[in-house]
Amino acid sequence: MKLRNIALTSIFILVLVAMATEFTVSHLIVQDGFNNLERQQVETDVQRVKNEIAREAEGLDTFLWDWASWDDTYNFVQTGNPEYLKSNLPIGTFLDQNLNLVIIRDNAGTDVYAKAVNADEEFDPQLVRDFNSLTRGVELPERAEEAGRGGIVLINDVPFIFFTRPILTSEEDLPSIGTMIMGRFLSSEIVEAIAARMEITLSIHPTSIEHQNERSVKRELATGLKAVVIAQNADIINGYGVVEDITGQPALMIEISEPRHIAAHGRSVAMYNTLFLAALLLVFNAMLYFLIQYRVISRVERLNSQVREVDLESETAMRVNTDGDDELSQLGTNINAMLQRLALDQKKLHEAHDLLEAKVAERTLELEEANVELQCLDKAKSQFLSSTSHELRTPLTAILGFIKLMERTFRKHFQPHLNNVDEATQRMGTFLENFKIVRKETDRLGRLINDLLDLNKIEAGRVEWRDTDVDVSKLVRHVGDTMAGQFNDLPAVDFFVVTSPDLPSLHIDEDRLHQVLANLVNNAAKFTDEGIVRLSVRQTKDNMLEFSVEDSGPGIREEDVERIFDTFYQSQHDWERPGTSLGTGLGLAICKEIIEHYNGSIWVESRRGEGSNFKFKLPLP
Repeated sequence: MKLRNIALTSIFILVLVAMATEFTVSHLIVQDGFNNLERQQVETDVQRVKNEIAREAEGLDTFLWDWASWDDTYNFVQTGNPEYLKSNLPIGTFLDQNLNLVIIRDNAGTDVYAKAVNADEEFDPQLVRDFNSLTRGVELPERAEEAGRGGIVLINDVPFIFFTRPILTSEEDLPSIGTMIMGRFLSSEIVEAIAARMEITLSIHPTSIEHQNERSVKRELATGLKAVVIAQNADIINGYGVVEDITGQPALMIEISEPRHIAAHGRSVAMYNTLFLAALLLVFNAMLYFLIQYRVISRVERLNSQVREVDLESETAMRVNTDGDDELSQLGTNINAMLQRLALDQKKLHEAHDLLEAKVAERTLELEEANVELQCLDKAKSQFLSSTSHELRTPLTAILGFIKLMERTFRKHFQPHLNNVDEATQRMGTFLENFKIVRKETDRLGRLINDLLDLNKIEAGRVEWRDTDVDVSKLVRHVGDTMAGQFNDLPAVDFFVVTSPDLPSLHIDEDRLHQVLANLVNNAAKFTDEGIVRLSVRQTKDNMLEFSVEDSGPGIREEDVERIFDTFYQSQHDWERPGTSLGTGLGLAICKEIIEHYNGSIWVESRRGEGSNFKFKLPLP
């Protein structure tokens, strides 16, 4: 086959393969990406519907809080003043505020006032009885801090939102005198308003009423999925989710329907990509063919013709004419010089053989050195894996310290004073505050473990940074509180926190900054047997915040200071201190990644035997 035919055939095959590949990529990857984006959008809309329902509930809770902390309500429970009901709770109040139920209950559990309004805008005593039968004796779920208790129940298969709050004075200076309850139906008007705000088709109904496809949807949601998305056809996609009642059981099924604009756009993008690439390939390959024809094929044909003519001449006249200054002209020259160069090439071949032998010996030596280095790396990896399980438990020290403190406080102060209600209440507040710290640190530990195990993700820049305005003084004091328990077993070490309340705030990820400070304090505690550990922060003249963790430990060798922030690196004194758990070599590397992400710098000032001072600076906004 001639070169011209080979070129044409190759270009044609190249076009077909490229178009087939692009078509496959567009329809399998691009379309799949748009489909996933569409599913995520529908799942997001399902969650938005849940958020709208929660927002509706929060509005009711806020309204209830105004009434439950009103002095007139407090006085009504005490005196039963009928003017309160006449002035504040006529049926007009129910209708204006979209309320279907109001109950005022004293501390003895007696309903001082209980009224309900049905869908016909009439008082309905049966609704009160139905509500009490569903909620009395049920432990209502806790919601956000300082929020009321309540949720959703189904009254005659109609979703009903209610909240309850203790009745207090406006100043909250007297004990609770009872409970106030308010509720309203999740009516079709509310659902339609949510759908209008979100610009979707929305249906909310009890889970006991099954619509088409909902049996399989319920099975999938029962596995823990937040939402289930089902494409009804090429034009409509449905999303499903559930809302739980006050017992934690699925009560309401959310169903939304949306047009498949994203999927249709994905199909259009895939088609346009295919057409564009096809046109581009045709133009490119036409230009390539003419270039090959002019610069290669025609000249090869002329060279071939000359070679045939050379075969007819005597050996002494065997020459081909060359023109130009490229590979084809060099080919003609090389044909003429081939015999002459054969001997020279043979000599060069022997020289190349000797050079290759030397290269092999050199490479063998390099491989042996590399093998030794790999063995060292493997040893470091093994040390890392053996120490990781212990190092991940280090943050638990603070938690265990607070647990011991809580138990000791309860045994020492609460039990002997249970008869003194005021004193017991005050001490119980301290006890519960400690419990909050323990719980918060437990959550933080989970995030810390994930950060430690995801170091590659941090270095690759795929971490989600949750930046907010952070009160630096408050954060530093909180770090000190959470880490104080770690020094309970170090009686010879004094732990100080030095800060100033007038420090400016930082726009930063609070958890990441907490992680850096906690890691540095933990390292200081680990290697300090006696003396001090000081955590401090100050504002410098160059408009930066400088954080410092200083200890009176054994210090760091000069050769270790330069590599102390390298990944998996452990200083020599880590191995010299018996009874001290080895770190993973990740903590300081992660600290460095976090600080440098915020355009800061971190360093250590230390001399062997004189303690260490880890510092880092962060720029102020």
